[in-house]
Amino acid sequence: MLGIAAALPEQVRTNDWWPTVTGREQGDVFEQPSAEVLRARGVDPEVVPHFLAEAGDPFLGARKRRVLEQGRSPSDLEREAALAAMSRAGIAPEAIDLLVVFSHVTDVAAPSNAPLLADRLGLRSDVLSLSAGREGASLPLHLELASSLMHSGPYEHALLIQSAVMSRVMKREHLTSRVVGDAAVAAVVGRVPDGFGVLGFRHHTMGDYFRMAQLLPAQNTDIPWYRGDAHQAALCWQSPVPELSRKMGAQIASVFEAVARPLLDACGLEPADVTHLVAYEPRPWVPSAFCERLGIPPSRSSSRFGELGYTLAASSGLVLEGLVAQERVARGDLVLVYSEGAGASSSGCLIRWH
Repeated sequence: MLGIAAALPEQVRTNDWWPTVTGREQGDVFEQPSAEVLRARGVDPEVVPHFLAEAGDPFLGARKRRVLEQGRSPSDLEREAALAAMSRAGIAPEAIDLLVVFSHVTDVAAPSNAPLLADRLGLRSDVLSLSAGREGASLPLHLELASSLMHSGPYEHALLIQSAVMSRVMKREHLTSRVVGDAAVAAVVGRVPDGFGVLGFRHHTMGDYFRMAQLLPAQNTDIPWYRGDAHQAALCWQSPVPELSRKMGAQIASVFEAVARPLLDACGLEPADVTHLVAYEPRPWVPSAFCERLGIPPSRSSSRFGELGYTLAASSGLVLEGLVAQERVARGDLVLVYSEGAGASSSGCLIRWH
C-alpha cells in the first residue's frame, strides 16, 4: 500500500439533529436487547457486556457523523479521496492501470461509478476500471483482486476506492440512521519487496443472512426495488428480517474468529504477531471485542466511530487511514484487516507493512 487517504463531508450531524428518540422500528439494523434476551440467545461472551452497557444510549456511542452535502454526489467524495491517495503515494494518474471501486450508493442506479471516476481522475483510456464489492467487506476483496491481477498481469499500480453515502437512503426515524455516516477511502497499491505486502486472504459467506440488511422500497418491502411505477416510494436501507440482525450481532465475535484464526494459521502466524487489528465498526466496541476473542491487547485496535459513526464499506479503510496519518504503522508491522458486509459476507487480509 503506497498511499491511503480519506474524504469526509464537511457537514457534521450531531445527536441533537434527532428531535425525538423513538422505539424499535421494523427497519432497524441494530437493537438494544435486554439481559434476558442476551442470555436466551447465547450471545458471544465478548459481546454481552457491551450490549448491556449501551442499552440506555439511543445513539450506540455515536456522537458525530459526516453527511454529504446536498448538490454533491458520491463520485465527488470518491474523487477527492482518490486524488489525495495518489498525491500521498507520489503516483500520477497516468501511472494507474487498474481501478477497483465499490460505492455503497452510486451516482445513478447503473452503471457503477468506476468508468465515471476513471474519466474524472484523468486516468488512461486503457485502464482496467471495474466495480467489485462484498458490501462492507470490500477493502480485503479489493486488495486480493489487485494482488492477484498484479501477479498475473501487466498491472503496476492499482487505485482502490470504497465509499458509503448511506445518508441518502436512510429514514430519520430508524435507529440505523443515528449511527451511519458518509465517507470515502482510496488506496494506491503497488509492488513491494518479497516478504512485505499482502500475505493472505480469507473469506466467509453466510447467504442465509441475505435479508439482514437491504436497500428496499421504504413503504412496501415486497415490491421489487426497480418497480418504481408500482411503489412510488424512496428506497431505504433497512432490515426486512430484524431477527437476522440480532442473531448476527450476537455472534459477531465468532464470525470474526472464523475468518481471522484460519487466516493466521495459513500464514504460519499467531494472534500475538498482530501489531494492528484494523476492523470495521458497526459499534465502537467491536474492534476491542475482536481483540478479546483472539487474545490480543485491545490497544492493538483503533476506533473512529465516535466522530464518524459507522461508514460501512469505508469503515475499515478509515481506521487504517487514521493509523497511517498518525504514523502509527511502521515497516514490518503485521496488519490484520477485517470487514463484514450485508449479505452476509466477511473477509480478512494480512499485510506485512512496507
